[in-house]
Amino acid sequence: METDVVVIGGSAAGLAAAITAAEEGVKIALFEKYPYLGGIAKLGMGVAAVESRLQRERAFPFKRDDAFKLIMEHTDWRADARLVRAWVNEMPRTIEWLENLGVEFELLDIYQSPEFIVPTGHLVKRTRRVIMPPDEAKWAGVTGEVSIAPDKPSPIEGGRTAVMITIMAERAREKGVEIFTSSPVKKILMENGRVTGIVAEIKGERTQVACKSVVIATGGFCHNKEMVNKYIGFEVGTDILVLHGVELTGDCIQMAWDLGAAQDYMAPAILTEPLLPYDPNLRCAFNQPFNLVVNQDGKRFVNEEKLGANWVHLAYAMARQRNKCAYVIFDENIRRHMEEYGFEYIYYLFRPIKVKLDGKQFDEAVKKALESKHSFLVVAGSLEELAYKIGVRPSILKETIDEYNSYCEKGYDALFNKNPRYLIPIKHPRYYATKYVLYMYTTVGGIKINERAEVLNVNGEAIPGLYAAGDCAASVLAYDFSLSYMLWGANLSFALNTGRIAGRNAALYTKNIK
Repeated sequence: METDVVVIGGSAAGLAAAITAAEEGVKIALFEKYPYLGGIAKLGMGVAAVESRLQRERAFPFKRDDAFKLIMEHTDWRADARLVRAWVNEMPRTIEWLENLGVEFELLDIYQSPEFIVPTGHLVKRTRRVIMPPDEAKWAGVTGEVSIAPDKPSPIEGGRTAVMITIMAERAREKGVEIFTSSPVKKILMENGRVTGIVAEIKGERTQVACKSVVIATGGFCHNKEMVNKYIGFEVGTDILVLHGVELTGDCIQMAWDLGAAQDYMAPAILTEPLLPYDPNLRCAFNQPFNLVVNQDGKRFVNEEKLGANWVHLAYAMARQRNKCAYVIFDENIRRHMEEYGFEYIYYLFRPIKVKLDGKQFDEAVKKALESKHSFLVVAGSLEELAYKIGVRPSILKETIDEYNSYCEKGYDALFNKNPRYLIPIKHPRYYATKYVLYMYTTVGGIKINERAEVLNVNGEAIPGLYAAGDCAASVLAYDFSLSYMLWGANLSFALNTGRIAGRNAALYTKNIK
């Protein structure tokens, strides 16, 4: 078998690379180890961009230079500045390109917190019905068939991007891309220092495919416990959980390293989630800055403004604590505040939008959660009972709350400088608490690339014919994954834009090679 460009991975980065390369007039073969395309890219909501048509129509003032500055400052200039500039410059063109493919967008218009630059988020519209069958991997805990449909309002916004992936897959086939599903790539071949092909299992048969260039777009390695422990220092299942069931094992990252590719910085695409059902009343109530956050020792360790404002920063702080977890606490007084005055942070994941706590619905949700074996929710009539139920020493928890209440009375948090408007004392039973744990979408980083998405060797030289895109090369997000929220949708944006950059340059290389 012979082709011009092989793309390994059929998610957002791989499809973007394949379509872009096909548009350049070269022959493309895409290999995906799963029987379906899309991977975790089907589980999202939208894509970050600046200076798009939708933003220009609204005179959105945040420009490409602003995005570049934000990314570089939040990575302390450790990220490759030329790669970041190439990514940012590509953003508006990629949104226009996707629109030309048939994807429709609307801007995310919910002000989540001061740390979110919300209108960078381009939500994919549900313009068609997409079915995810029972055997397709989905979000953790979700089983059975899932339907994404324009005439079926969803209480949770995740899954919009399944529509985008479906359209991209259709366009790829229309443009002549040969797509091989259930076909894992086992080896990348090189001769005389340049890529010459791959070995894949197609329908169970080991098949050699000759090509001139290869684009690796296989995502991270969140389900490879050995790699996670070795390269980012977490124990999967103990320290950190995975948000989905799409098995990402890092095979092609290791293949690239075996070919001499340089390693780049790696980290989990980390966040924190409460051990609660996806109920809007429960989740909105616990994600508010009025609440108190303590560690397993019953002590405060973070400014509670990070609750709902920046889950990644909260996760970073939790990762330093014993057992890498946190407990979020509020009382009846804070509950009444949320019922009367509303939420400070609006949780964009839920529709319809919740602006105030509905007391009746909250009580119903609490009752269900207390009966569930899969939730961690505590309701207590005293601080001693609360401490016992969350497993901390009552004397230490009381000392923490007494100190916190004194800050509330003074209107000044002498420990973490929490905004005085959020300082509400915790004094009135009942007390509510839940446990927050660490999760990751995937891992980011691993393969070092330049601004042309060329894979670099340990000497900083491009390996002829080898390219990488998406999470496997996203060291820029490994330095501070909170960029995915600050620049809302940055993770999928990096995948799509580096995919297009890789596809374009792989096609150009293929045309020029002798």
